[in-house]
Amino acid sequence: MPFPLSPQSIDAIAEVISGGGGNDPTPPIGIYRSGPKIEKSMRACNVDFRVSGSRVPSLVDCFLDINRGFEPSAVFPRVIEAAADPRDFAHAAHRASENQNR
Repeated sequence: MPFPLSPQSIDAIAEVISGGGGNDPTPPIGIYRSGPKIEKSMRACNVDFRVSGSRVPSLVDCFLDINRGFEPSAVFPRVIEAAADPRDFAHAAHRASENQNR
């Protein structure tokens, strides 16, 4: 994965981590996470993140700052691996079977 990331990649990672917008009628790409849960997840990745306003735009802004900062290649792999942790999807086994049928 080349760094810095493209804006499209940053948006996609934010969608997976956040689960998308709270008022979005389409099914989430990832697991819907509240602002405090996203903050906790980012702390586990050693990323200082606080929701300021809406959670998805706040997360995108955080990722843009990381992308412009020093060594995004050291930060983003931790964030992406945490977002794909299968333990988070254990309670959503039906989603795994849906994706296999596509």
